[in-house]
Amino acid sequence: MSDLLGTAAGFALLLLAGHGLLRLATGRRPHRAYGPVAAAGLSWFAGVAALGTLTTLVGVLGGPTRPLPVLAPVLAAVAVAGLLPLPWARPDEPLPGSRRGDAIAAGAGALAAAWIALLGARIPVASNDEYALWMLKARALSQLGELDPRVFTDTGAGYQHLTYPLFVPSLVGWLDGWAGRPTDAAAHLAVAVTVGALLAVAGALLARLAGPAAAAAGLLVVVSIPTLLSRQSLLLMADVPMFAFAFCLALVLVVLLALPAGVPAGPWPAAAAVLGAGAIGAKAEGLAFAGIAFAAALLLATGRRRAVLVAGLAAGLANLPWQLYGRQHHLRNWVLNEDTLSADHLRDVLPWTGHVLRGMAERWPGGSGAGLLLVLAAVPAAVLAVRAGRWRLVVFAAAVVLLDSAVLLGQYVVTAYGPASDPRSLPLLDSQLEVTVFRVALVPAALLAVSVP
Repeated sequence: MSDLLGTAAGFALLLLAGHGLLRLATGRRPHRAYGPVAAAGLSWFAGVAALGTLTTLVGVLGGPTRPLPVLAPVLAAVAVAGLLPLPWARPDEPLPGSRRGDAIAAGAGALAAAWIALLGARIPVASNDEYALWMLKARALSQLGELDPRVFTDTGAGYQHLTYPLFVPSLVGWLDGWAGRPTDAAAHLAVAVTVGALLAVAGALLARLAGPAAAAAGLLVVVSIPTLLSRQSLLLMADVPMFAFAFCLALVLVVLLALPAGVPAGPWPAAAAVLGAGAIGAKAEGLAFAGIAFAAALLLATGRRRAVLVAGLAAGLANLPWQLYGRQHHLRNWVLNEDTLSADHLRDVLPWTGHVLRGMAERWPGGSGAGLLLVLAAVPAAVLAVRAGRWRLVVFAAAVVLLDSAVLLGQYVVTAYGPASDPRSLPLLDSQLEVTVFRVALVPAALLAVSVP
């Protein structure tokens, strides 16, 4: 019973700390600034981002990475501060919203979270990628209680992704600490809550943008992408959490771009900052996805560029300690390094570009047929949006989908084993496409899907 109560306390403190962070950043109560449903989801995202940032900073500085004596008191202070009157509090008018849209978003989030939690409750870590990429780091944080270079920089396995950031391992280690033991069940529940927060935030924002009917259609399309509610969401890996942060970041920036001319950016840059920090801190691809989204918004957010720039810089700053740690310990980037970027290697692998493009299309999340239909449907939808004066939203969505996909294409090409003349290159490349495209391409696939309704 004590481990259950401890785990519940860990979840509650994260949620309250996220609420406090948003309150401190905006000067407004989150449920009035964003609406109750979006505020609940954003508070969870902000809590996870704050925990990941704090754990990484403390660990890099040589401090303890268990909840006590540093992490829990700091997050508790943020949580309490968010409940007190603020000297810089701003007028707290409630955000106009749709009760029906909020109800749809809350229902979808709750049902998805309950379903994933139910299926994942008794599944132990069994996948090699789960253990070697994420859970080894998580258990080192919780059981060793420090960022031990022998684990994080000099692992005997010599695994490819030593540069992967620590937000997801931090979350698992945090829950281990509150339970008093390693617990995969609590980690699965955290993934379930993250998916629920994703759908709650996305549904509420889509309802704000286009009404409850569009929100319902958009959520239906997103959850119909098999990856989201498949076995992938039951694995303790960072693909789904990174998708949740990056997708909601794109939607928040769309809301910001949709504000009428002359209306201040309001609380949306704060939400973008925590979502961007979470996307970058969850997985390596999150840096590219968040950077593309912020850059596109910066170009299009006339009159609000400073707010977007500050949000993007805050997201990057939250992840700076891990980047410096990687440079200090010479952690090798598996994608961008002296071997993959050498002239000889690029000359050998560039001919794979067409094969990779076809392979990505064939393995697109939700299926290549559905992806093609969405592309065709997006054309008249874009024309209608442009006629309605929302050309900025069209340009933003198109840029994010195309550039995110281009980044993934480039990643697969430069990491190909070798030229086509090497008999090992084709099976290795196809194997990589088979096991990763359906999960790393979730952000552009989902954004394309919701752009139509």
